[in-house]
Amino acid sequence: MRRDSWSPSFFQGLAEASTYCGAIYVTGLWYKPGEVAKWNAFFTASGQVGSMLAGVTLTAIYEGMDGHAGLQGWQWVSSMSWLASFSPNPIPPSH
Repeated sequence: MRRDSWSPSFFQGLAEASTYCGAIYVTGLWYKPGEVAKWNAFFTASGQVGSMLAGVTLTAIYEGMDGHAGLQGWQWVSSMSWLASFSPNPIPPSH
């Protein structure tokens, strides 16, 4: 990793660090006690599927976008990661 690119990665990691425990907590607030386990399992499984597909997706971005618009592949990967981290998430319906 380039020396000048550690700072954005640090702050991205700092912002993402509380995602899982925060999502589990919010799930416990929004859903009925009988539904919490189902939604937590769905959330956890979705994260695992995302991890499985992340390598393939980021490799495709790195190789396919390299040199496009004057940016290198790693810059595209970093930009896409930032967009995914700070994009709004859908709010499930309330009961």
